[in-house]
Amino acid sequence: MRIGAWAVAGALALGPGAAKADEEEGSRAPKERKTSLAVVPGPFYNPSQGLGLMVLPMLMFYPSAEDQVSPPSTAVLIGMFSVLPPLDEADTRYSWTAGSATRLYLDEDRWRIQAAVAYFNLFREFHGVGGDPSSSALFGYRQYGGVVFAQVLREVGVSHLYAGLMGGYTTFRSTTSDPANQQILESLGAGADWKGQPILGFVSQYDSRDSQYYPSAGADFNLRVNGSLKSGDEYLVVVPTFAQYFSLSGGNKLVLAYKIFGQFGFGDDLPFASYAYYGSRGTTLGYSTGEYVDKMMLGAEAEIRWLFWKRLGAEGGLGLGKVFPSFDQFGPQPWLPGIWGSFTYKVMAEQDMRARLTLAAGKTGGALYFAVGQNF
Repeated sequence: MRIGAWAVAGALALGPGAAKADEEEGSRAPKERKTSLAVVPGPFYNPSQGLGLMVLPMLMFYPSAEDQVSPPSTAVLIGMFSVLPPLDEADTRYSWTAGSATRLYLDEDRWRIQAAVAYFNLFREFHGVGGDPSSSALFGYRQYGGVVFAQVLREVGVSHLYAGLMGGYTTFRSTTSDPANQQILESLGAGADWKGQPILGFVSQYDSRDSQYYPSAGADFNLRVNGSLKSGDEYLVVVPTFAQYFSLSGGNKLVLAYKIFGQFGFGDDLPFASYAYYGSRGTTLGYSTGEYVDKMMLGAEAEIRWLFWKRLGAEGGLGLGKVFPSFDQFGPQPWLPGIWGSFTYKVMAEQDMRARLTLAAGKTGGALYFAVGQNF
């Protein structure tokens, strides 16, 4: 699990929005829009954090009873604890995260507001940087951090098109017992002393999807540009993504979806926490987060989604991508394929929010994931 200012809510699948419904004034009485509450516990196993449990109390609600257009807003609490085997070393190989996130849809979906706060204490394994890491961890280290984050988007002129700003503050540090290994972390901007950075950025989105949580038609393009202007810590991160959805059955029973994802980091002072982590949520599954890391990544993935009985569903996906240090070094880096299958369960009767248990395999092994919401 990679925790970052923009990933906290993303890891909870509080998707960026839904297409607006067309309504004829006076054609029918407003529908009752109900609040839904669920507490979703889920075990997981993955090579980066081991065996763990994630608990997500989740509330879906409508801030205004008169607003018949906006999708439901969401508020979530985050709790996670895990241990990376061997279990007899649990006192040093544990990880935990706590926090909360919300996403608000206001004024007939003209405004979209996201906010998150989280603290994490994670055991990590360092495999090196680049597309050809060591087959085994070079050393273990502990990563601490906290983040406060907010993002505000406003519809701008064209239907489904949004633009806005993001801002916040993150603080982090990374420690290991060996001085030589600590120096490696220091060289990547991940030192033992607490280091704080403001988060400033621009965000835009075009979203014509027919559903926020389980789309079967439409497209979703997002562009995030953020960085730091702090003296001595200047860097820039550009994150474009594009996803599209197709109904194969005249509804949402059988859906084909694909996504193109990228992340491009610039600057000698780019902190290690802002590198591109292949295998994190929204990218090709089947890889330990932190195994393939570099300043940039690019890839594509596709899924077939089948709702086969009542609240139950199944999914299958394929992905391919790579990490690389710069555009002129894209070619020599190895491709990283992934394949996965998921079992899904609709956790709320009133909303199409689904929990997913996913078994995935990549170039170097496999992983078991539990998550709420779609991978993309």
